[in-house]
Amino acid sequence: MDDIENNIVGDDDFDSLLKNIVKDKGGSPELYKDLLYKIAYHESAGTMSPTIKQYGGGPGRGKYQFEGKGGSNRILTSAVRTKNYYKSKGLEVPKFVQAIINKGTEDATLLTSEQQDIFCLLYTSDAADDMQCVDLGGRRIIKK
Repeated sequence: MDDIENNIVGDDDFDSLLKNIVKDKGGSPELYKDLLYKIAYHESAGTMSPTIKQYGGGPGRGKYQFEGKGGSNRILTSAVRTKNYYKSKGLEVPKFVQAIINKGTEDATLLTSEQQDIFCLLYTSDAADDMQCVDLGGRRIIKK
């Protein structure tokens, strides 16, 4: 998995992506960051650790508890959504995104905290476009 770990993204990548999401979907950067923080805090039991694994051996991995084996492989779904978003904007797809897709990995703990932020941002914003409500860690956010 070195090809995933060695393709680190930084805050610049996240902030640039966030600006695009705000432009496309509305809201504010602060609103999205606050939402991501609340999800990560809840899902990671307050640790905010990108390497946390679900208690009791469940499928959740990473600070957003992306499910893999035994779940719906949301990390792979997130990678595909991220790739599609970047391509739709004519942007170069980050190498770590393609590495996740190529390997079909189910373990979000292989990603940096920033990479997990990118996946959660796009997974959540895409899900909100597709539904009238979004289920985030057992909480439903109803769209107005």
